[in-house]
Amino acid sequence: MPTGQTPKFMEVVGRARSWDAEFSEMEQVPAEALEITENELILGENSIPMDQDARIRLLAKAGAPVSYLEKRNIGIQMLALREHIRQGDLGHMLAPVLRRGRLFTVQSGRLVELTHTEILTAVADSLGERADGLMLSRIDHADSRLELDLVSPTKALEIRPGDVVQAGLHILHSRYGHEATQVQAFIYRLICANGMTRRECVSAGGIVRTRKLPANHPRAKEMLLDQVRRLTTRTWQLLEQQLTELRATSERPADVSQLLRQWMQRARISTRVSGAGGAQAYRTVMDRLLRAWREAGSEDTYYGAVNALTWVGSHDQELTPRQRQVLSLLGGLLAFSGVHICPRCFSVLADPARTRQERTDESANHPFAA
Repeated sequence: MPTGQTPKFMEVVGRARSWDAEFSEMEQVPAEALEITENELILGENSIPMDQDARIRLLAKAGAPVSYLEKRNIGIQMLALREHIRQGDLGHMLAPVLRRGRLFTVQSGRLVELTHTEILTAVADSLGERADGLMLSRIDHADSRLELDLVSPTKALEIRPGDVVQAGLHILHSRYGHEATQVQAFIYRLICANGMTRRECVSAGGIVRTRKLPANHPRAKEMLLDQVRRLTTRTWQLLEQQLTELRATSERPADVSQLLRQWMQRARISTRVSGAGGAQAYRTVMDRLLRAWREAGSEDTYYGAVNALTWVGSHDQELTPRQRQVLSLLGGLLAFSGVHICPRCFSVLADPARTRQERTDESANHPFAA
């Protein structure tokens, strides 16, 4: 991660303005005033182009079974979409949201929606001058969803001689989606470029994510931004403690193959081992984890198991982004299991916000399946 080539967090804040500018919101109208065809949303004399991705977004916003409907023909999709609109599942007053002149989604006006710029500026405000030192480790910007991994050289610890980890923030914001904005601890291992996210579950106390507020609340936007600032401050203050806890895992002995199986089972991931040779030897997720552990030196500690999970989650391009995210989160749970672990912790692995292509890929080649 060469310093000269790595963007800084404040550069990303500047970029966010152009991402926000891609979207425009029209005035709200009664839902019954909208007419939807296979290729257009019609509003009076105006017609807005609409594609399959927009239809799927609308169905998902209405709470429809998207994984089922996206496999049906367009006639069935249109019947379902019109029925959801008629029933008011998208809201009774709707504002079309356009992206580069095409329909992206509709807004009901029920909840306050914050832009990427507003969220990232709130994070920067809470950190003050410390924000200038944050470096970008990873960015995923797709549609209206933004996910960032940031690290700070000032939050670093040597786990063992030559094995340095840096800590920072993981930020997730979905401008028009259902996901709550999240600010979590992120830890990056320099020696192998492994990334790990840790989100505290609600039973650990404190604010762990923002809560969207009704648009008719007089101070809704101000309160949401204050939630983001408080969550950022709390997460930042705990980073050094979490680095110390991570170092302790290098001294916790473990039967790593058994430990990985136990944690995979708790996460409801298949622990099947293929037993195949040649090119098929590392087909299953368990195969991949055991290979990563052995290639890293077969270290019989919790730290060895954590690094196997985070290496596969960070580097295995044959897995889908969703599968890799689960492994990274599972690594975070295991790394801090000596401090806190409960059944509710595993709720972080359940994320319904997956793209249509990811679901298609997983159904065709799903190494998480039993």
